[in-house]
Amino acid sequence: MTERSPDEPEHKSQHNSGSGTFVGRDLIGNIVNIILPPQRRGTSTPQPGGPPQDEALSDDYADIGFTVFTLALLAFVLAGGMVMLATGESYSADGRPPAIAERIALGLLSAYAFFACLAALFARLTQVLELWSEQCADTAAQSRNRLLALTPARMSSAAALGAAATASASAVLASFYGWRPFGREVAERAHLARDKASHHASRARAAASRTTST
Repeated sequence: MTERSPDEPEHKSQHNSGSGTFVGRDLIGNIVNIILPPQRRGTSTPQPGGPPQDEALSDDYADIGFTVFTLALLAFVLAGGMVMLATGESYSADGRPPAIAERIALGLLSAYAFFACLAALFARLTQVLELWSEQCADTAAQSRNRLLALTPARMSSAAALGAAATASASAVLASFYGWRPFGREVAERAHLARDKASHHASRARAAASRTTST
């Protein structure tokens, strides 16, 4: 047995049990958790008794109902403004119709804000459908009756299909803003919620199958 002098610095062996980044002679985590923003972290479904979801991911779903309402109201106002500009209706106090150049400039600005608002709205709607799919999947997993398990399982699948549609719409609109961080973040939020909704739907179908076979 080799003895080590107390004055000799201790050397710890480097662990290499998986993919990740080495800092200070140890693996501190998967590279995905370092490259991607907080919305992409903690995508796996937490196991019972396991650690809670990442706080940043939970914050992304905070006040989602108010966020959807605000985005929908803003999109409605912008759409009304574009209609006024297209028809040449006056919006000033003296009733003077806007000039052509002013209508074009304001119309382009309103359209830019309108489609950005729609992209964010569809991404948030995808999150709402993902939460619905998750709730239905949990209900199906907790059910012991065939009928009670099949109904929420089908609702979870329907919510996942809706999430796929809204995520596609959000991604198409966000692609026009891909040169800005806004476009990338919106598309990423929609794709993450879509993938999670699909996972919940698969979990619900598996729970219904187990219930049906028993």
